[in-house]
Amino acid sequence: TSEKPESVADGRSSTRNCCVDFISGDGRFEEKSPDDPYVLQKKLEEIRSVNRAKLALMQYLGFTEQQAHRYIEKEAMDMRCTKLEVARKVIQMYEV
Repeated sequence: TSEKPESVADGRSSTRNCCVDFISGDGRFEEKSPDDPYVLQKKLEEIRSVNRAKLALMQYLGFTEQQAHRYIEKEAMDMRCTKLEVARKVIQMYEV
């Protein structure tokens, strides 16, 4: 009888509990902790920007919140960019 490692048994990887990977200047992968203030600040910026963009879409185009959220997600997928980038474009377009 062989036991499965915990990461396989519960569907989670026990070695990857970070939320952002990046390559350092010397080419090594480094992991950022989800508690890193930089990561948290970037996530908060994304949430705030997406919420502002949703509000602009709701005010100027009459979207519901769900429609505005879906629009931002779909544009990000179609344009192969982040929701933050789409949100910034929407804000720039409607909040001049």
